[in-house]
Amino acid sequence: MAEEVTYADLKFMTLKQTKKQEEKQGAGGKASPPVSHHWRLATVTLGIFCLALLGASGALGFKVLQVYQVMRRQNENLTQQREMVENLFTTLSVLQDRNLNLSETLQQLSNNGGHRCSPCPERWLQRGENCYYFSTKWNSWEESKAQCATLNSRLLKIESKEELV
Repeated sequence: MAEEVTYADLKFMTLKQTKKQEEKQGAGGKASPPVSHHWRLATVTLGIFCLALLGASGALGFKVLQVYQVMRRQNENLTQQREMVENLFTTLSVLQDRNLNLSETLQQLSNNGGHRCSPCPERWLQRGENCYYFSTKWNSWEESKAQCATLNSRLLKIESKEELV
């Protein structure tokens, strides 16, 4: 068996020679043209712009989350306020019913002409809408007027037959 030997030529070129060679190959269509400085600048600029957009998107998403949380809290507060208003309306309805019942009871009592409880002080006599106090002590006219004043009352003045009876 014969051994096969391959030889290669190595050529060392300077940077200027390399650029000239690349330009010749670019004109002939053999190799791709070198990346220019303008394309690199455009790529870096677009990369920075993309990072800025990414940061802005993150900040915007954070703000949207904050607004959502505020709206959720306000919705919860609104729900609680609605429940409170409903409870107040229920209480108002109950109180209005009680007031109506009390008004009806008061009307019935006034139509009956009788009093179930006495608005007069103790040891006073009630007749109709008036209260009378009969003293067992004999006083002068002036002393009787003074005693009535201390009891926040006045001396009796009979103005009709019904009152006399």
